[in-house]
Amino acid sequence: MSGTLPGSSRPLRSRSRSGTVAGGVWSVKASLLGVLSGLMWSCGQILVLRGFATWGVSRTMPVTTALQLVLNGVIGIIAFGEWRAPGAMPLGLTALGPVILGAVACSWNEGTGAGPTAAQRRTGLTVTIGSAFMYGLYPSILRGAGVSTPDALAPMSIGLLLGQTRTRKETAVTVVGVVAAVIGVVLLGTASSR
Repeated sequence: MSGTLPGSSRPLRSRSRSGTVAGGVWSVKASLLGVLSGLMWSCGQILVLRGFATWGVSRTMPVTTALQLVLNGVIGIIAFGEWRAPGAMPLGLTALGPVILGAVACSWNEGTGAGPTAAQRRTGLTVTIGSAFMYGLYPSILRGAGVSTPDALAPMSIGLLLGQTRTRKETAVTVVGVVAAVIGVVLLGTASSR
């Protein structure tokens, strides 16, 4: 396979069947960063669910989504040199303003009547901000390290599983399951390359 990616000047490289696992190239870097990304996503999900329980879905989702948009915009500008086209920076920053205002409006509470207490709002906001950072940073870590989605996907699933365990027994069962799954995927990859 040769040529370029659609809409890009980057060369499209073919991969041999050997050294691939579940569609991606097996490497230590992709594996470690994939597991880290899966753990970050899993922690972000746990924090979002905590936010739901603490101060509600109608406050958690707008705030975490707005913060992810702002965080990824800033990372894209600073780390990856995006928004360099004429007018892109002012347009992008202007577009983020209403997003932030919308999140603030959705999380507004008069202080009277039904709704979360002040302590619940503080906890809800804290865990929601944490979730936004977990969700917002993991793709940038992969992109910054040059790890492609197919290369990180199988290791990410390991991180997702590990991130969802809460007790020693669950962790032990998960580790055994992950090891068995990795062995199975490697054996399937080896068998299909023959």
